[in-house]
Amino acid sequence: MLADTITVISWNITRWVQQSEAQVAALGSVRPDIVALQEVREGAREELTRRLAKIGLPFWRSTASSESPDTTQTVTVACSPADR
Repeated sequence: MLADTITVISWNITRWVQQSEAQVAALGSVRPDIVALQEVREGAREELTRRLAKIGLPFWRSTASSESPDTTQTVTVACSPADR
């Protein structure tokens, strides 16, 4: 059964590393179903997705086309897996 509502958050988190705990806590307080985070550096993605999994957002996809640590990307996380 589907929920009546789905909460979606889109957030540009440039330089998230310096404020990661506060940003993840803020997302956790809202309890979103889907979050799209822009300006995520490849070098920070692993830590970010690990922290988001701990607040109930374990599934993620990225727009990254390079593994350079300075490449920015959009990372989308969700509480349940996407079908595709």
